Order: sequence, then structure tokens, then C-alpha cells
Amino acid sequence: MAKNGKTEKKLECLFMLSPMSDRYIDLILGSLAALDVSALASQTGRMGTFYCGRAEAVLDAVCACFAGAWDPEVHMTLEAMFTVPEEVPAETEGTADIPWKNLTRLAGRQFVLNSRFRLFRRSEAGSRQRTEALVKGSSLVRGEAFRYTELTGTVHEIAAFYAELAEALEPGDAMQVTFSVNSPTAE
Repeated sequence: MAKNGKTEKKLECLFMLSPMSDRYIDLILGSLAALDVSALASQTGRMGTFYCGRAEAVLDAVCACFAGAWDPEVHMTLEAMFTVPEEVPAETEGTADIPWKNLTRLAGRQFVLNSRFRLFRRSEAGSRQRTEALVKGSSLVRGEAFRYTELTGTVHEIAAFYAELAEALEPGDAMQVTFSVNSPTAE
């Protein structure tokens, strides 16, 4: 499917949301239930949730799941692996979706989170310079640790950063992402 003459980027994501609370079931399932994932292939099971579709819609759903489960008193993490698929399931050729519909609904949930990511490239050609320029030019970048780039910003800023980064990925590339909020660990 094309938009403005270019192919829309598709992403797959397998993620696990982990609120450190005795209410973890309600936080996870309540957040997942509140999402509109009608434009995505989706499946939730014991080992996490899988989404596949347009990159923006996948990032919207994953980030909104984190924002929807957010509680200012609860330490919570999300671990995700995003990949650019070689082939995309037919059901993800979906509808002309409303951009950022889930995060827009949660616009009032403004909180700062820490995130980190690492890119795994199938090939070094092409988009490497684009991703390096994006990372160097972002005010969200806080440094590097253990081969991961660390970010700090609101969930909305972090989502926009990853959407830009996803556009520079090629089929077969992967991006491991961690979100963390209200960590008991000192900086």
C-alpha cells in the first residue's frame, strides 16, 4: 500500500508489559482492552502480545499500552522487539487508519520515562547514516550503555522518535526497545 507515492513501512512487534504491582493483571489486561488495534494483526497470550501492521499504528498501540497501564506509584517496564518483516500478513494491509489514535486518546497522560534501544541490522548499507543522524540530532538521547542508546522523554516524544527511527529500517532489521518508569534504582 502506498501513501504519497512511497511504500508504507510495516512493523512486527512482540512485547511484554510488566507492572511491578499486585494489580498487574488489571493493569495489563485493562490497558490492552482499551486499545483500538482494528488495523493490526494482533494476538495476546501468556508470553506477551504481538502486533503487525503499519509502523505508526504498531508504535501507537505499543506506546499507548504502556501509557494506559501507567500508574504514578508503580514501577513498570516494557520489553519489545520490533522487526521489519520480509512478508506481511494480508490482514495488515488494513484500513486507512487514524494516525496515533490510541496515544491521542491518552494525551492527558504526560509522564517522563526512560527508554533504551539497540538496532540489529541485516545489512549495513543504506539507512545507517540516516539513523545515526537522527540519534545525534535528538534531544531525547541521554547516552549509551552496554551498546544501547538511552533516551528520556514523555511517552509521546519517545513514540515519535521511534516512528522516525522505524522509517530508516530495512526488511530484516530489528530494534530491541525497553521502557521503564518509576524505577526504584537511582540514576
